[in-house]
Parts: sequence; C-alpha cells; structure tokens
Amino acid sequence: MFSVQGRRSTETAGERRQQAAPHRRLTFGAGAALVVLLLVLALTSLLVGSGSSSPGRAWDYLLGDPAARADAQLRLAVLDVRLPRTLAAVLVGLCLGTAGCLLQAATRNPLAETGLLGVNSGAAFAVVVGLTFFGTDSSAGLLAWALLGGVTASAVVLLLAATGRTAGSPLRLVLVGSALGATFHGLTSWVLLGTRSTFDTYRYWTIGFLAGIETGQLLPLLPCVLVGLAVALACARPLSALGLGDDSARSLGHHPERIRLVVAGAVSLLAGCAVAVAGPIAFLGLLAPYAARTVAGARMTAQIVLSALVAADEGQQHADRRLPGAHDEAGEQVGGQQHVGGDECGQHDLGGHPGTGDGAGRVRGEEPEEGDGSGDGDRASGEQRDGAGHDQPDAFGVV
Repeated sequence: MFSVQGRRSTETAGERRQQAAPHRRLTFGAGAALVVLLLVLALTSLLVGSGSSSPGRAWDYLLGDPAARADAQLRLAVLDVRLPRTLAAVLVGLCLGTAGCLLQAATRNPLAETGLLGVNSGAAFAVVVGLTFFGTDSSAGLLAWALLGGVTASAVVLLLAATGRTAGSPLRLVLVGSALGATFHGLTSWVLLGTRSTFDTYRYWTIGFLAGIETGQLLPLLPCVLVGLAVALACARPLSALGLGDDSARSLGHHPERIRLVVAGAVSLLAGCAVAVAGPIAFLGLLAPYAARTVAGARMTAQIVLSALVAADEGQQHADRRLPGAHDEAGEQVGGQQHVGGDECGQHDLGGHPGTGDGAGRVRGEEPEEGDGSGDGDRASGEQRDGAGHDQPDAFGVV
C-alpha cells in the first residue's frame, strides 16, 4: 500500500513539473525580452536627445572615436546630461517596480502603491522644510532632504502600525499611512502659503523630472537600493505563504506581522530613493506589478523580477521626459515637454531657483545646442551670451 501511495505522489509531482514547464519558459522568455528592451532603450537614450548632437556623433563618442572625444559639446551632452538621466531612469524604475510588487503582495491589495506608506508626502514636506527654513539651494541638498523625509515618514508609519491589538495588519498599515500622508500634505500646504520662492522650486521638484540629475547624486543611494532589493528577494518565499492567508502562513512557520513590517521597511528604502531622485511618481509602482502577475502567476520571485524590469523599461522610455504619473500642484498629470510656469516659448521661468531654471527660462539639464552664439569653451565653463554678444554666467554654472 505504501509503495502505491509513493508511486502516486511521484507521478503527481512529475505531472506538476510538466504542467509548470511551459509557464516557466514563458516567464524566462518575458524576462529576457524585458532585459533586451531595457538595453535598447538605454542605448537610445544615450544616442538621442533634444540637443543638436546627432545619434551618429554620439555613437562615435561611445565607441571612442578620437575626433568625437575631442568635442567638448558632445562630451557634455552624452556624459553630463544623457548618461546620468539614463541611470536615474533605470534606478527609479527598479525601485518603484519592486516596491509596488512587495506592497501589493504584503497587503493583498492590488491597488496598493508606495504613497500609502507616506513616503511621497513625507519627502515633499521635508523638501519644503529644507527650502524654507534651512536655505537649501542645490539639487544634492534637495535629494538628501527628500530621502530623509521619505524614510522618516515610513518609520513613523511602521512604528504606529506595529502597536495596538491589530498590530501589523494590512488594514492598519494602510490607514496609518493614509492618515500620516494627509497630515504631511496639510503641513506642506501651510508652509508653502507664505513663501512664493519656495513654492516655485517645490513645484518643479514635485512634477518628477529627470533632467539635471548628476551621477554623483546617484552613488550615495546605491547601498540603500541594493539593501532594499536584497530584502525584497529574501521576502519572496514568506510573501508566497502570506498569499494563502495569515492562518495558513502561521501553520507553515511564518509570522505575518513580522513579514509585513520587514516588507514595509524595504518599500520605504526603495520608494524613498526613487522619490529623492525623481520626485513623487504616482502610477509606475501601481501598474508594473499587474503586468508581472499576468506573466508570472503566483510565483513571487518571478513577480518581483518582472515588475522591476517592466518599471525600469517604462522609466527608461520616458527618460528624456517627465515620468508617467508625475503631477503638478493642481494634481493634473503632466506629460511630454509641457512645463509649469513657462514663458511664451514653453520654457521654465522660475526666477533662477536652484534645481529649476535660470533667469532666462533655461531648464537645468537641458542639452546644449549649436549656433546660439556661445562657443564650446563658454559652454564647458557654464557661460552663455546675451543678444549683444556679452558673456552671461549661467545661474548654475552648467548648460
């Protein structure tokens, strides 16, 4: 009798493996296609831009052509503008895609996104505090304030959600995050009412723009991103058990409350880094997990990887524009090359505030163009010429 039962269990396991094989091949093929698409989009972002540098010249520069490497304007466009923008788009996409997948799995809520933990509102409030009370006037300073605010807001949410009789429940986590987010939003509006200069700079930051990002700003965030991704992959098996229900997860030896708190911590790190780089992004972490679940099914590891790749591809596709879902102060979605507070040419005119545009309406991170009356040497030193041909220093020292 025992041999018959053993034979049946062996046959059942073999049948399951055979049934799962086509699905695994589909998942692997989708992952490979997403990786190839990401590489193609990244290369396209390096070759194509809004400036006058042609894709052929940019390709020659990447291949190490001596004549192309000697062109200071081409070097400025490829290395100082396009490369940091491309890396930032990949980083933001990976963070938001992974964070959204984790949060939806932990709360069993398909509409969950990173804003539920108060990351966006906390980062926005911290940026306003830094601008208003500490005189922060650099993009690196805004990035530090945004990261600090996002992580602090998430820590407060986790602390409050871990107390009480329903500690660690998904409902309590969402309610605490929503309440704290509304509180931070109100405080942000209160501070902005009395300071117009702060509002101008904050308005630019909150629409989620990648132009003007510097490579040096991304390097300090890499340890946080790597820790968040490692924790996400480590939580894949516990989250799979959690998908069966809290009682089933406990019977398998897992602790649902601890799992949710650890996941929320990883989401805080990832979302905090993404918000610090690109500002509040609404929909990227919401839609990518849907696409991943459609292909991967219930396997959490595959869901996390595919969700990160889908979000990275989407972010890279819009690297030279605002990311999808970015919004202005009125809550309206901003897309394409539309700008807020622009002049008749559609360019920013925010009075030369750091991280926005200069007094002439130029956006920081905008690629240089040829034939505007300034030489390569002036561009490299951050100078421009006015209509009379006199040298005018840029508000940021960059072009």
